[in-house]
Amino acid sequence: MDTNRPGNFRSAAIVLALSAALLGACGFEKPETLLRSARESIAKKDYQAAWIQLKNVLQKQPENGEAYYLVAITLIEFGDFAGAEKALRQALKYGQAPDLVYPALAKALVGMGDFKKAIAELGALAMKERPAQAALKTALGEAFLALGQRKEAGEAFAAARASAPDDLRARSGEARRRAAEGDLPGAMKLVEEILAASPGFPAALGLKADLLLSQGKRDEAAAVLSALIKASPRDGRARFGLVSLLIEDNKLAPAAAEIEAWKQALPRDLLWNYFKAVLAQRQNEPAKARDAVLQVLKVAPEHAPSLLLAGAIEYQLGAFSMAEGYLRKVVARFP
Repeated sequence: MDTNRPGNFRSAAIVLALSAALLGACGFEKPETLLRSARESIAKKDYQAAWIQLKNVLQKQPENGEAYYLVAITLIEFGDFAGAEKALRQALKYGQAPDLVYPALAKALVGMGDFKKAIAELGALAMKERPAQAALKTALGEAFLALGQRKEAGEAFAAARASAPDDLRARSGEARRRAAEGDLPGAMKLVEEILAASPGFPAALGLKADLLLSQGKRDEAAAVLSALIKASPRDGRARFGLVSLLIEDNKLAPAAAEIEAWKQALPRDLLWNYFKAVLAQRQNEPAKARDAVLQVLKVAPEHAPSLLLAGAIEYQLGAFSMAEGYLRKVVARFP
């Protein structure tokens, strides 16, 4: 901006003055007022505003359990599951109710790919409230399913539906389990029932795309994922699915554009960096791929797909000792 022009200078001065006034106002607001505003922002899905309000709360009250819990909810929406896990542990430490914290913690751990950790730490817990029990069991079902433990996944989804029969996420999990068992018609039937009740439900749309893909209907699957992303820009799973599909189909330029859009929508999500690495390796740029995958492993050192990719990259670069180290970690986790 050309601040030498009088009009521009006055505009800049007004903006700075207003910014200072707003910052000053936030500084003088009581934590209770800021918390209330943060709850309202989250209800409106204005997570950036909530994030600013909650940071101000924690500056004034660094032991506020509710603020940590709401920070975690906000970070989950940003795709920062590692940050959410840390905030949730602080929330628990400072007295936030387990029925709120543990289902969110399970979701964060599953989001990071720490499936075994989620099951080991939370698998034996029972929540007091039915919605909380359903949310916890659904997340555990997703963890079991990711590990290929379909029987345990089915039991977890059944427990979730027993607590909340109409829980769409639990029903979507059961549909995914049926698909994993090979019952594709049964899975699609359940998906269509879910979408009839809630046409834009993300988990069901994501599974529908997977089912279409299993039938070789790749363009239809991509269209469903694109529609899902348009309706839910912060749906990391949809972005994961679409970018995977584009890279598999060697549509590298559209994949790069989708990765950049993913970065803009979910800047804290680790997985767009993972796909930057996948894309760079596909484009025969191993040094660039290494830089990207290390960004993931810096935050989530046990993320198995990134460990496997890092091993392949180091092998490609001739760093065989490094490659061995990464690949041994993968084998230790998935013998």
